[in-house]
Amino acid sequence: MHRRHSYPNLVAALIAVLACSDSTAPDAGCQVEANVPSPEIALSISPTCASVTRGGATEVVATISRVGAFSGALIGPVELEGLPTGVTADPQSVTVSPPPGGISETVSIQVSATAPVGTHSITVRARASGAQDATTRFSLTIR
Repeated sequence: MHRRHSYPNLVAALIAVLACSDSTAPDAGCQVEANVPSPEIALSISPTCASVTRGGATEVVATISRVGAFSGALIGPVELEGLPTGVTADPQSVTVSPPPGGISETVSIQVSATAPVGTHSITVRARASGAQDATTRFSLTIR
């Protein structure tokens, strides 16, 4: 009898292998599939929300870092998707640390006098060579 399990990370797979090898059943073989995670990056922003009057501006600091053993190139600047009409985002300064460091980027968000009033959810996207994109959300309230 073979038991087949799928585990989302390598640590869980190793624990499963140890548990299977410790079995006292005569034919308790296990087949373990480890889904080793692809190279990753992490993205965080500060602040995660802002309230701006029409004609005003705010700044957001985005930090892109490597996760685990990932050593690929981080690609800046971050992208802001879903900006409402009349809102622009421009990178102001980018600080790059050599591997295994990351990128810290200040983004200026300008709100025109005609931008739509309300709360808008904006996607912030970071990219790296050989890794899946990392995204997070920023909430912009225009008054």
